[in-house]
This record gives sequence, structure tokens and C-alpha cells, in this order.
Amino acid sequence: MKPIFGVLLVATLAALLGFSGRSTGTGNGSGSTALTGATTGSTTGLTTGGTGATTGGTTGGLPPGNAPWQGLMRIERVEEWKAQTSYNISGGTTQTLSNMHVARMILQVAGPPTSPPGYTTVTVSGVPTAIPWTLDNYSYTIGALSPGQEGVVISGGPATPAATNIPTSWSSTPIPGNFNTSPGVSVALSAYGEVPIQVSATGPFSPTINATLGVNVGFHISAHYTDPNTGSRVNTSSGVYTNYSLNLMELLQSGSAIDTRRAFGQPNLAGELPADPNAPARAVDFTSWTYSGGQFVGSMPAGSTTDESGLARMQFWGGTGGSGTCLAATASLLDMGSRTTPTGAETVGIYIPSSSDPNLGSGPGALTWTGAWTITPSSGRSSPVNYWQTPVSTLTLSATNTTDYLNWIIADTYGSGYVIPSSVFNHMAFALTDETTGPSWHYFGSMPYTSIATTFPGTDSRPRVWWVGLVGTPTNWTAPS
Repeated sequence: MKPIFGVLLVATLAALLGFSGRSTGTGNGSGSTALTGATTGSTTGLTTGGTGATTGGTTGGLPPGNAPWQGLMRIERVEEWKAQTSYNISGGTTQTLSNMHVARMILQVAGPPTSPPGYTTVTVSGVPTAIPWTLDNYSYTIGALSPGQEGVVISGGPATPAATNIPTSWSSTPIPGNFNTSPGVSVALSAYGEVPIQVSATGPFSPTINATLGVNVGFHISAHYTDPNTGSRVNTSSGVYTNYSLNLMELLQSGSAIDTRRAFGQPNLAGELPADPNAPARAVDFTSWTYSGGQFVGSMPAGSTTDESGLARMQFWGGTGGSGTCLAATASLLDMGSRTTPTGAETVGIYIPSSSDPNLGSGPGALTWTGAWTITPSSGRSSPVNYWQTPVSTLTLSATNTTDYLNWIIADTYGSGYVIPSSVFNHMAFALTDETTGPSWHYFGSMPYTSIATTFPGTDSRPRVWWVGLVGTPTNWTAPS
């Protein structure tokens, strides 16, 4: 099923997605232009807004909240879900699509203008005098996409899609609704408002996603001042309009689970471990395993009443990232649930081995515990920061099987920082943040499982990383009249 490319414009996105508990940034910048207020002010408010988002992120799936601003906007996060509502806009009408497989980047616009939002120089008694503006209203807007990609939704393959029967602009009516084709801007957003830019399909993403889309973001204020010479009101306005080229790319991963068990023989793909008296005790190769999805993380200490599988991790090899400067990245795994007897609710982190690790080249094929990377997982922060100790992302899993995609937002968000280590796209290990506990065991989908599954989402269960990159330098675009 070929994916549908699109921008979902919803004025009340939080209600649609069920997010709650977000704090609101309250920063106010300084300066004499509306743009300074939008960028500097929002940066000041970043800490307040980000704290609530980070606190909620552990349990509610909220974003880290301190992704860096790119002028008028930032990309809060990128995420994948198996069944969400999507909107197909074509020929000026809106079609609501339910239970869609979506991958989306969440774009957030910046903060309110400064107070005052600007000045006008008026000559008073022969002296040039700066007269402050009084703000009447302001708004952020999402405008038409870049030339050749003007529509809200573009149907086609994951390369640069052609625009056919697509409106050249968006109306001010929030989705769902009809869209006109007259010149203008689109949905107005308040400060810190969000809008998702997404791809969607009714099943697997095939072929894999690699799309660069242009998005125009506008910031406009209306204000007035009083002319000291006449006492009359003078209306004024100001605006900034920027075009961003964003690359959304699906980076497929290769690798497998490993654990510390030693067996007399090799288990078959379904997880059965027949004893072989002629085989020596050796580490097990799970590269082609499909049992319960084929991938797993957990701890079954010696003496466990269930089994003695030992300690399990997953190691993945990727490649280089996508195009442009990385603004957001997320690792996505298909949840296949926990064992019925272990405790469940595991906290799993992503760790990066050292560039000098002797086992960096030990996989991804024929991988066993003998090729394990040297990591010492924890939930804390090492000093100095070593990502084989400090996780770049953590997620607490449910004891139940959601059969949905689980999202690890890849970023070290300690304090006010936001670091996406480039080496994570080459090597990443998934491990319990506390490997001394147990019993616990959790399963995930894998590349081998994708080949035998007969229904979605099992048919698209290969581990992957989602990349959002800013391509080139943002450019100005002509403000709509």
C-alpha cells in the first residue's frame, strides 16, 4: 500500500490526539519587532513549557519539550502509530480516513509577540520619537506547501510526489471542512500551537518513506499607535513568513536480540529448544527468530520459576541519517507484549556503544551474546556523559500487549539541553535500565517476523528509526495579501 503524504491541520490538535497535562510557556522577549518577540520570547518560555512536557513524557507519550527552535517553529517529535485518523484533501474537499497507519512529525509554532510588539518613529517638535505599538491581535499560520507540492495531502510514492488536482492554498476552516483555492493562508494557530505533518497508509509503508516536503510558516500581528501630533489612531501591521524544507525518512535497522543463556543446540525459529546431547553448550543465535515477534529484552535471573533465559538485550545496526540537519528522531518497535508470568512494566533504554568497542563489527548476522557490546545500562546520567551508560531515550512499557508501535524519542534532554548523537543512527542497543531486576521479559517485532506475518501491523514490524531533517536554509516567502 503506497503511503499518502499530507499535512493534518487541526486547531485543537491536543483534543484530537488525547494529549493532556502540557504546561504553557510564558516567556516574553525583548526587542522592537514582532519577530524578535516570536523567537526570543518563545525561547524564554521554553523552559516552563518544556518542564510539563518532560514530566508527562514518561507515562503519557508527551514530547521532551525542549527541541531547539528554528525561527518561527520547531519539530517537537516524530512518531509512528498503527491506527489514527487521517485526512485526505484532494480537489478542494476533505475525506476523513480512519484506522490509518501514520508516521508524523509534530510542528510547533513559537510564542507570543513582545510587549510592545513594535515601534514607529514619528517626528514630534522636530525630534524623531519612537512611538510604541499597542497589540490588537496576532496569529501563526501554516501556508501552502512549496511549489509542486501545494496540497494538504499528496498521494503517491515516497519520493518527491507530483501534485495533481491539489488546491493551491488552504482555507481558514479547520479540518474537517471544504478547502478553497483562492490565494491566502491556512489555519491560524495560537502561540505554541501544534500541527502534524504526516504520511499515512492503510497498511505497511511500502516502499519505505523518504520524502522532502516544503512548509510555509507565517507570523502576523495587527497593532495600532496614537499619533502624538494629531491624537488620531493609526493602524499598522507586521509579518514574517518563512519556508522550511523538511525531510521525513524511515531508516530500517538490522540486528537481533541476544541473551546470556547457553544451550545444547540451536532453538528453531518458533522458540523451541530441543536438547541435543551431541552439541556443546553455546550462546544462541536469534538472528532469524520469529517467536512472539522475534525480538526481546528482559531479565530471567538464575532461579526464576519460569525459565533461566538470563539477561537479554537487542543490538541494531543502521547507517547514516537522512537529509539535512537532524531536528528530531525516534526509534520505533512493534509491541508484541510481555510474558504472562513475569512482572512486565519494564523500563527500556537506548544506549550507544563506544566507537572503540571491539564488537562493533560483530553483527548484524549470526549475532550472539559473545558479540555483545560493552554497555553498563542505567537510568541515570554518567559524568562525563557516555551513552553506553546514559540512555539517549527511555520508555516504560506496559505489561499488556498493545500491538502498536512503541516510540523512543531519541534525544538527550537533560536540563535545557537537546542532543541527538549522530552515532545512534549507526549502532543502538536496547536494554533494561536496571538489569539487576527480574523476572521480566518483553517481545517486539522483527525483520524475520515481517516475512511470515499475514496481517498488519505484523507485516510491517521491522525495527526502524524516523528522521526529520531541515534541508538547506529556511527562506522567506511572499506574504499573502
